[in-house]
Amino acid sequence: MIRATRVRRLNEADLEAAFRLRLEALRLERDAFCTTLEEALESGPTFLRESLQASDRAAVFGAFAADEDDTGGALVAMVTVYHERAAKLRHRAMIVGMYVNKAYRGLGLGGQLVDSALSFARDELRVRQVHLGVEAEHAAAIALYESRGFAAWGREPASGMDGGRLLDQIHMLKVFDSV
Repeated sequence: MIRATRVRRLNEADLEAAFRLRLEALRLERDAFCTTLEEALESGPTFLRESLQASDRAAVFGAFAADEDDTGGALVAMVTVYHERAAKLRHRAMIVGMYVNKAYRGLGLGGQLVDSALSFARDELRVRQVHLGVEAEHAAAIALYESRGFAAWGREPASGMDGGRLLDQIHMLKVFDSV
């Protein structure tokens, strides 16, 4: 039976597993990310390393598969949340890099990851709002974000291109009632 037992904040010891999962995401869900597989391979795990090290500005949360004996297993899902650096944007955070391995979709992992990212943004970063962008044809992802209180505020036509195909992006926002 396929299950995941734990969602937790990743640390530097998880870098290799997180980078492998990132490469899987870029290979299998090309249109969902701004970065290409080739770019990620060329630059290596720099962005992930910075996110794992910048504990006051960013966090990466991961979901791990259960082994037969219910101990920790492989990293099967992850999401990154980071605090905007510019002074005029410090009231907000961004969610990026959301990915759940296909075999583990429909188990609630995406919701758990988004909830973890939102809690970190609200409680640790103390931001007023969280932004994200999602490829317009990814209805399941949009539904997940809406279920967590995000609202679409705009559609950017042809915001990306994958193999000659233009992709629209839906911009979404969640505003916290209080910080």
